[in-house]
Amino acid sequence: MENKIKIYLAIRRIKKYERYFDVAKNIYEENPLLLEKCKKLKLLLKYYKSGRWLKDYQLDEQQLLPKNLKRGILSQDEFYNFLGSIK
Repeated sequence: MENKIKIYLAIRRIKKYERYFDVAKNIYEENPLLLEKCKKLKLLLKYYKSGRWLKDYQLDEQQLLPKNLKRGILSQDEFYNFLGSIK
C-alpha cells in the first residue's frame, strides 16, 4: 500500500512539474527576457535540486510509472539542455 501511495504522489508531482516545464518553455520561445520572472521555472529548479526529481526519475527507471504518463521533465537531456539554453 505504501508503494502505491508513493507512486500516486509521484505521478501527481510529475504532472504538475510537466505543466510548469511546458509554461517555462513557451515563455522562453515567446520572449526569453520574461523567463527570469517566471515563478514556475524557479519551482522547477527547486524540484530538480531537491532530490525529489531523482526519486521520481528512479521510479521511472524501475518502470513503476504508467507508460502513458508525459515525462519530459524526467528526461535528463531535455531539462538539462533547456537550462543550458537559457543561460
